[in-house]
Amino acid sequence: MAVNMCMGSKRIIKEVLRDEEGYESLRSEVSILKHLNFPGIPAICDAEETEKHLYIVEEYIEGMTLREMIQEQGTFDVKQTVFFGRQLTGIVCYLHSLKPDAVLHLDIQPKNIIIRDRTLYLIDFGNASYSKDYREKVYLKGTRGFAAPEQYQGKPVDVRTDIYGIGACLRFMLSGAEGKDGLEHIPKYMSHILSGCMEENSQDRFPSADLLAEKLKILETQ
Repeated sequence: MAVNMCMGSKRIIKEVLRDEEGYESLRSEVSILKHLNFPGIPAICDAEETEKHLYIVEEYIEGMTLREMIQEQGTFDVKQTVFFGRQLTGIVCYLHSLKPDAVLHLDIQPKNIIIRDRTLYLIDFGNASYSKDYREKVYLKGTRGFAAPEQYQGKPVDVRTDIYGIGACLRFMLSGAEGKDGLEHIPKYMSHILSGCMEENSQDRFPSADLLAEKLKILETQ
């Protein structure tokens, strides 16, 4: 982290050697973040590439990751889960609505979610891809317990891959569990939403983040 002495603002500086494994990931993050402008997504402030290094400077989001919060404060109740779930889904709705191609985050997981003053932020776009470009990636990675099955099966990914990640994070908020565990004691109306996000076959999931947002909105009003 660095501090701009003139403005008093904090920034994150990421650096990678051009011959390191993370180089392409960081380049991808730069190319995507520079086109994004939405609350809850860190802004990219600067990027520079030398003969040996790539540097990017991003807005620093102060707060606790979702993982840290659950570990320190315990799981959320349904009301809190829906409140933060709507914010997360709103960010993903924005990403998926971009033209001419949707942005797929592809690593929605508790370490990549920061909460500050009841505001949720989605960070780390190093695995993100435009929907038309996913076949050009050498591999698709994700976080076990939160990545959709197709990310490890060599199958096509699309917007429903991110929907799986949202569902896995909602389950984590409610139960602190990862993988297929943690659904036993979740209320039936929430289980319906989680099932719609996390079906093994992507064709059986909610077809869009917009539909998931509508269902969470209805649940919040109830």
